Amino acid sequence: RDMRACQLLADMLDDFLVELIADEALFGGRAVAVPIPLGKKRLAERGLNQIAAVLRATHVVRSGRLPVVHALARIRETNMQSTLPRAERLTNMRGAFGPAHPLPPNTTVLLIDDVTTTGATLSEAARTLESMGATVQLIALAG
Repeated sequence: RDMRACQLLADMLDDFLVELIADEALFGGRAVAVPIPLGKKRLAERGLNQIAAVLRATHVVRSGRLPVVHALARIRETNMQSTLPRAERLTNMRGAFGPAHPLPPNTTVLLIDDVTTTGATLSEAARTLESMGATVQLIALAG
């Protein structure tokens, strides 16, 4: 909940997002940002989805150049990934996400998570978005 840290991350992410949406627009496409959703229990513990908060603090989102779409829902609670060995992380995330909001046709989704180690969360969320017809680019603030 450190708003100074949130703004610092937003400023760094902004530069990267500006380039991505410019490239997408160059080819006539449309990009939207989709934060990885938290489960209800984790959201209650944290009080906010930190990636959604960082996105809201970016200039590119505040100016309306990059819409944030909550296209995914966490359809089942999962164990905390950081507590699991690699093999269990992959199994833990299977079937964790489902569609929450439809996406316009030919949308490029910038799927954003705070941290990635094995890529299990991003991969599983991307699979759901691809099944909805999206082209997905994966972004993590830390690896």
